[in-house]
Amino acid sequence: MNIFNYDDDFSSNEYNENMDEQFRHYSRLLRKPKDQRELPDSEMLEELVYYCLEKEKYYEALDFSNMWLESSPHSLEAMQKKGVILLNLNRFDDALICFDTILSMYPYDSEGIINKAYTLDSLGKSTEALNLTEELLEREPGNEEAILQKGLILESLERYREAIIILDSLSDSMRYLRDALSEIAYCYNCLDELDMSIQFYEKSIDEDPFDANIWFNKGVTHLDLGHLFASIECFENAVAIDPKMAMAWYNKGNAYASIGMLSESIENYRQAIKIDPKDTDLWHNLASALGDSGNYDEAVICFTKALDINPLHSQSYFGRGICYDAQEKFDLAIEDYNKAIILKHDNPELWYAKADALYNLGRPEDAVRCYQRALDLNPDHYDCLIDYGATLFELNQVNEAEDVFLKVIKIAPENAEGFYELAKVHARYGNILDATLLLAKSFKINNKKRIDFECEFPDIIGLSEFPAFSASVELYFNEIEDIY
Repeated sequence: MNIFNYDDDFSSNEYNENMDEQFRHYSRLLRKPKDQRELPDSEMLEELVYYCLEKEKYYEALDFSNMWLESSPHSLEAMQKKGVILLNLNRFDDALICFDTILSMYPYDSEGIINKAYTLDSLGKSTEALNLTEELLEREPGNEEAILQKGLILESLERYREAIIILDSLSDSMRYLRDALSEIAYCYNCLDELDMSIQFYEKSIDEDPFDANIWFNKGVTHLDLGHLFASIECFENAVAIDPKMAMAWYNKGNAYASIGMLSESIENYRQAIKIDPKDTDLWHNLASALGDSGNYDEAVICFTKALDINPLHSQSYFGRGICYDAQEKFDLAIEDYNKAIILKHDNPELWYAKADALYNLGRPEDAVRCYQRALDLNPDHYDCLIDYGATLFELNQVNEAEDVFLKVIKIAPENAEGFYELAKVHARYGNILDATLLLAKSFKINNKKRIDFECEFPDIIGLSEFPAFSASVELYFNEIEDIY
């Protein structure tokens, strides 16, 4: 993206076609040795630099700016543009040399001062940049570009309230009002005043409804607020203006995924990947949506592409492991969980997923150790506690299972599962009355637990005793109001 905009009118088709041809001609010249080059005149070099800046061809622009300076070594404009090109190439130290050179000759040149302040801010020297800008504003209090620059520097310093006040002073500016409104919106976003942020993005859009970046930023703010359909509308406007805005397609995909519209989500992720096929997050989110839609084979392929780009992306190992798990390829799932754990060993979900895969492989003792590790990291992990307790019960570690299910009841008394599982423990002990009361409680919370009861308890109680036991549960179900 071009850091600075230019007002020069190079829009005519005839001019553009001519400059396209001139650019092709002189680009071939750049490939020749210096002593064999036919140097264009300064006017042509200037036009070539502006053309390259407009087309974001920064490396060629740098070559032409160097030739321009060879032709006109004292040209303020040539040095200024070289500095701007270096900024766009993120070569901030080199850009600073250019602007310092200008200011050594013209110490009060406002464009050089503003560009130097921008460069210092980019180098993390924001206080120095602020002082430089304020010195300029003391001399030129009406310099709107400097006012905007001061607002941007205050943003870098996270002095958002001050930035809003400064930027609001551009409310009558014909040239910078749109930018000021957009930056105020950004400040409110940073202050977590998202409704105010939306209001100022809307004002900025009123000034320029064809700025894709403003629509995008408004969409992200709606997304943060949970306004999913409003965010989708904003991202649609952004890509209508700039179809190559990969992040707008990506975030539109995220919004569709959040409302469960997976086919639309997948379509938008694919559009983003066409534009930026080397982005790990794009492949990861596409894979996740494919996995959520049950297309595990393609999801595995996409997770693998994400890992080809970034082999240290723990989330993609985790996601691919989940797909293998769903396909009952538990050995492959565990391999991926292990790789993810090496990268992110403090994630309880990874240990929990590995525990479940080990259990499904018929390795309950190993599963217990992973459940314990997950619970060390998140002691109140409800689902993990349930599975941990159930595995302990299966291994006949009944006392330990009882402690786990008592904890489940303590942290989630509104859920039936803890009462039901504890009833199994008491039934195994032979504490029939306690088991009966616990089952009655679990049925009151979730009557669907009767299905599990009919399947599991005949083996626990004994087939011959089950009818009488079931009748007792029904009796207490109709009478008991509260347990524990």
